[in-house]
Amino acid sequence: MIGLVALALVVLVGLFFTIYSPMKQNVKAMTELTCTMRTLSDKLTVLETNNTDSHRRLWSKEEEQDGKLFDHETRIVCLEQQKERK
Repeated sequence: MIGLVALALVVLVGLFFTIYSPMKQNVKAMTELTCTMRTLSDKLTVLETNNTDSHRRLWSKEEEQDGKLFDHETRIVCLEQQKERK
């Protein structure tokens, strides 16, 4: 009878460690993944902010170039009209 109880205890302890070890590794991996996701989320937020600022600067420069190009085209048209009048 005592042998049977001891055997049952050994089986239960073995079952505990069989289940505990993978669960411990899984919890560790999930914790690392959570930290990684938080870091990626923070970096993505910074990237989005920088991206928005870059786009703003690019569009501002593009609008400035559009204005210069329009002025240039206007001067060319005026010169062509003056040439035609002569």
